[in-house]
Amino acid sequence: MIKELKKDEIRQALELVNRVFSEFVAVDYSQQGRKSFNDYLKFKFDEVSNDVQTGHKKIWGLYLDDEIVGVIATRDVSHIALMFVDKRYHRKGIAKRLYHIAFSEAAKNTDVTHITVNSSPYAVKVYERLGFIKTGEQQELNGIIYVPMSHTVVRGSAVRTDTIIREINKTEYPLLDDFLYNALFIPEGAEFPAREVIYEPEIYIYVKDFGLENDCGVVAERNGVIIGAAWTRIIPAYGHLDDSTPELAISVLPDMRSQGVGAMLMRRLFDLLCERGYKRTSLSVQQDNPAVRFYKQLGYVITDEKLDHAGHGDYIMVKNLECGGIMENVE
Repeated sequence: MIKELKKDEIRQALELVNRVFSEFVAVDYSQQGRKSFNDYLKFKFDEVSNDVQTGHKKIWGLYLDDEIVGVIATRDVSHIALMFVDKRYHRKGIAKRLYHIAFSEAAKNTDVTHITVNSSPYAVKVYERLGFIKTGEQQELNGIIYVPMSHTVVRGSAVRTDTIIREINKTEYPLLDDFLYNALFIPEGAEFPAREVIYEPEIYIYVKDFGLENDCGVVAERNGVIIGAAWTRIIPAYGHLDDSTPELAISVLPDMRSQGVGAMLMRRLFDLLCERGYKRTSLSVQQDNPAVRFYKQLGYVITDEKLDHAGHGDYIMVKNLECGGIMENVE
């Protein structure tokens, strides 16, 4: 059960926050940072309680058998002030359920376009799984280390908690033909080409005979339907650099875009590439494709420019993978 907490329930929630902070987050903080956080919890109880009463902050708790095992708090609707889950319930979807509540509340306010959070280094990957993207480098204030992140609020929809990101199955390889077609960039006003265009050798190389030793892929599944895919191959295609740098392709069904699916696919694929020992990944994208900004937000940088087989100007972009060094707390 998830419920909005009242004043007399907040202390118990903050005790959970302090416990989880001490076990998992404090290791990244200096002595000053740990003191700043603990001071907030010890001496700001009345302030937090008053903020809840005035609506400046909202706090929800997730209970199992009358025990609070997760908590999320927002400030002014659109900023996540904190989110912590009892260690016994990590990797059980608790954070996703809590965030769904906060997201749905924010989506009711038509003035809210983004939800922000200053994530601890420990929790960055948790928020990335929820669709957040880093908006700045790691920072420090009064010893508190954080990474600013943001998640776009899609008007008219709530965050989906039924989207599964997983490795692609062999039986799903043929679906990559469809996703390759949907991945084609068509400038505004231009006519969409016939599906047969994907069978041009320079294009079809991205999916032909997929399943080779170095191929790697993930899919987004919702209600039993595959709605997106991201994959890498080491092939002599547009974005090829060398035999140790896989080239990435990604596609999300048109009516499923702008919901954070693409970012979740990319993050899972990055993790998979790290597990396989890769250090970086490349891609090729047309210079006037709005996706360039999306790739930059995910850490890709432009390293070269070239023309594709049709004479379009392409950017070659490369991302150095962040393998290890950040502790995982995937809910």
